This record gives sequence, C-alpha cells and structure tokens, in this order.
Amino acid sequence: MHSKDYKNKKTKEYNKISISNDRKTLVDIAEKKGPKNYLIINGLSAWTVGQLDGEIERGHWNLSEIRVDIIFEKNNEMKFIKATKNSFIRL
Repeated sequence: MHSKDYKNKKTKEYNKISISNDRKTLVDIAEKKGPKNYLIINGLSAWTVGQLDGEIERGHWNLSEIRVDIIFEKNNEMKFIKATKNSFIRL
C-alpha cells in the first residue's frame, strides 16, 4: 500500500491510496525510487474461535474515512489512537 506518487504496471489506484504487489515496487522502495509513503504488509490474518468477538467487545474494530496521514503513520500506537478518534462507527 502506498501513496499515489508512484505507479508501475502492477499498481492499482483507489480513492486516496494505491496498491502494488510486485517485486519491482519493493526494489524501488529499497533504492529510494519508490513512493514517498508506503506500508509493506506481509502475512496471514486469522482468528481463533471467539477471538474476533473479543476484539469487537474491547473496541478494537472501528470504521472510519480513509486518511493517508493515519495509514502511513509510523508509530502504531499513535495510528490506533488517531484511527479511533477518526472513527464514525465502533464495532
């Protein structure tokens, strides 16, 4: 996921952000030729029985408008605080 200032053949553009899922983007980022702001995401997301319900009960899920200043915030604690303050629906 990255800012809209970067584009290649694999880039998909959305309202306020872009997504590229190829090796070239990673190489460009490493060589300082990529997007100004980026978030590299790799992994798997899965829940055990009852885990999602518990996360919702603790207020860890929020719906909010897309804000690039929150998405690309480097400090994850600050990201969560900003996202919570910006939310319009808390699940």
